[in-house]
Amino acid sequence: MNNVGRVLGGAQQEKIEALKNYKFNIAFENSYHDGYITEKVLEPLGAGCIPLYYGGSKIKKFFNSNSFVYRQDFNSEQEYIDYILEINNNDKLYRDMVVTPPLTDYLLSEFNPKIILEKIMDKLK
Repeated sequence: MNNVGRVLGGAQQEKIEALKNYKFNIAFENSYHDGYITEKVLEPLGAGCIPLYYGGSKIKKFFNSNSFVYRQDFNSEQEYIDYILEINNNDKLYRDMVVTPPLTDYLLSEFNPKIILEKIMDKLK
């Protein structure tokens, strides 16, 4: 649903620029599979906006769970909403989440170009 009052383009950078105006972004995946993670979480993080994420649980393997709000961490919708409101009303909590490095050590180490090259070279031996 387009509720911004103008036609949105398809460019990712345009979406990131638009998200810079908001504290939160609803970042629900279109389908749920354990390892399925799309741009839905990346774009708000790139904009300094907190993703309200619903999707596969492997998100926590790759992204720091202190940088987004994961719907499945809550027992009810009300608990989830209450936490979002707490972040909205607590400037320190909000700032802490926004400045938290979003990538986990696992992602940074496993996808480090040097390590990938070493793995490829080992397989070529």
